[in-house]
Amino acid sequence: MTPDEIKRYIQANFRTIVARPRNNPDGWAFFCGEVRRGPRSTRIARALDDGHGGTRFKLSVTSRLTDRNVVCKLTSEEQLRELFEEELRLGLEHLGWSEQN
Repeated sequence: MTPDEIKRYIQANFRTIVARPRNNPDGWAFFCGEVRRGPRSTRIARALDDGHGGTRFKLSVTSRLTDRNVVCKLTSEEQLRELFEEELRLGLEHLGWSEQN
């Protein structure tokens, strides 16, 4: 899946998510409710062009909670849905987010 395909899927299936474009590398960042960066970031995930015709999907919440960079390759919309739902759940549970933020 390309970053744009991921964005379209997330916007169609998660109504409270805000997508913001990224540059260098190009792609999208996805936020819960409102865009907040820094120590109280609401970023859930990033879909980034890997520069070789592929996409890296960074799990931002898991990366914050485990203090390591967690990146995966997506193979299906089902996998995207499962990963994104889990990242959103972890953010709501462990980072004090609300879906309205």
